[in-house]
Amino acid sequence: MAGDCPSGGSWLLRVEPCSSKSLAKLNKYWHGPHMTLSHHKNYSSWSKSPAKKIFADAERYVSYGAFNPRPEDFHYTSTPCSGGMMCKYYLKPGTSYNVLKYLGTKAGEAYKKHGLSHKTAITSDFHITVNSDTYCSIDHLKREVFEGHDSVGWMFSLLHVQMSKGKGGGFIADLTEKKQMS
Repeated sequence: MAGDCPSGGSWLLRVEPCSSKSLAKLNKYWHGPHMTLSHHKNYSSWSKSPAKKIFADAERYVSYGAFNPRPEDFHYTSTPCSGGMMCKYYLKPGTSYNVLKYLGTKAGEAYKKHGLSHKTAITSDFHITVNSDTYCSIDHLKREVFEGHDSVGWMFSLLHVQMSKGKGGGFIADLTEKKQMS
């Protein structure tokens, strides 16, 4: 399992790679690999949640800079997990890191504007967590997430973790809003 399990009735902001194939298998608990830009916010009523307003405020800044990380822009750690490996690929400081830091800062301002703590936004420690049956390496990241390419497109998204559970017993998650970044 990659990362903590999602809790039902919450939402968060994140960026994720665009792919021609399903990447969900790489991180099945979190609807695929991604880098989070906020902590979970629980809600009692999705329709009354400020999630979509905060996303709309933050997405205006998506075009601020070139977000186009390459596999060599990451370093990794590995931890044994359920008979395989949990690989954490951390984005190194540089242009793409700075774009996420700026977007996270703007998301924090949007949280504050809508009466929530600006500390809900994440402005550092950007990483992708994926599962591997065998090992972690930059080649693994390039093969699995970047599909063998030097770069892929990315999107800024709002992930909604519903209160209901699916067939496998995990909470149902859906991307309610998304915007192309690169």
